[in-house]
Amino acid sequence: MLGQKYYGFYLGSENYGVAHAWDIQVDPPAKVLTEVALTRVNDLGGDLGFFSRIGILEIVSSQGGIETFDPYLRQAILRQGVSLVRIQIDLDNSYTRGRVLLNFW
Repeated sequence: MLGQKYYGFYLGSENYGVAHAWDIQVDPPAKVLTEVALTRVNDLGGDLGFFSRIGILEIVSSQGGIETFDPYLRQAILRQGVSLVRIQIDLDNSYTRGRVLLNFW
C-alpha cells in the first residue's frame, strides 16, 4: 500500500427519504480501494422508526469507465485509474456518523 486518505462525517435529518451525495476527486488518478462504513446511528425518536445507510454510488476509472451502483450501493470497491468516487448517505429520522477510506496501491 502506498498511502491512505480518511474522511469522516456526521449528518442528521428529521425528515424521511433524505439523500446526500458527496464527490471525492482523486488527482492524479490512481489504483484505489475505497471503503465506506457507518460508525453510529441515532434514532430521533417517535413511532415512525429510522434508517441510515452509506455506500459507493458511482466510481469513475480507467478500468471500468463510469460505473453506477444505484440502488445497490457498494461498501468497498477496487479499481485502477480512479479519478472520482461518489458516496451516497441516506437518512430517515436519524443522525448518522461514518467514514470513507481511500487506500492507494
